[in-house]
Amino acid sequence: MRPDEVIVEEWIRESYNSMGSRVLNPGNDSGLAPLGVMIIFDGYGHDEETNIQDDLKRTTRNWFTGRCRKVDLLPLR
Repeated sequence: MRPDEVIVEEWIRESYNSMGSRVLNPGNDSGLAPLGVMIIFDGYGHDEETNIQDDLKRTTRNWFTGRCRKVDLLPLR
């Protein structure tokens, strides 16, 4: 793993741990992040048995650096 990947992984791990153990909704950005970085929960992993994204053991995140602003996310249908 490259050094920058290790740093980003640490940021995401810290953000996830600071969100608590509740079920999260996509768009949640309540976790801790370094100044100038935004980490947003994107969803859960795809479970092939149920054919939906409900695998609570796997999560996806988006992270942004620089000048960002939070935008309202449209509900999924």
